[in-house]
Amino acid sequence: MIALKTTVEKDGQPFVDKPIYARPKQESAIESGVREAFKRRGPIPILIAHERVLLQWMKSDGKGSLVPR
Repeated sequence: MIALKTTVEKDGQPFVDKPIYARPKQESAIESGVREAFKRRGPIPILIAHERVLLQWMKSDGKGSLVPR
């Protein structure tokens, strides 16, 4: 099993794993008011997966532009 890399740890790293969250449905104003009156926490997003995002490392071309390494 490959370990997840959720941050860029070194220069030239080929990918980073971006978390994907499931968000509960938006609550109504009444639900929000009742929740706050009883000092309860709101709905919490749930982590369901990670998406691998390939990184494209760039370098300066000396003219103010960027080119792939």
